[in-house]
Amino acid sequence: MSDPLSQMIQLLRPRAVFSKEISGAGAWAVRYAAFGQPGFCAVTEGRCRLAVEGEAPVILEEGDFVLLAATP
Repeated sequence: MSDPLSQMIQLLRPRAVFSKEISGAGAWAVRYAAFGQPGFCAVTEGRCRLAVEGEAPVILEEGDFVLLAATP
C-alpha cells in the first residue's frame, strides 16, 4: 500500500516540461523566471539553501525532495 502523497501524485500524472541538473560549490545562486507550472527538485548530493521570495529560507540536504505548486 502506498502513502497518501504518492497516491495524490499518481492521480495528478505529473510530467517534466523540462529538466536540468545543477551542480556547484561555494557561493552561487540560480534564479528562475516564473512559468506558472509546478516545479520540483531533489538534492542528490551535498546541501543547499532554498530561498523563495516571501518565504523563510530552508536548508535542503542530500535526499530532500521539494515540490512547489508553481515555480515562483
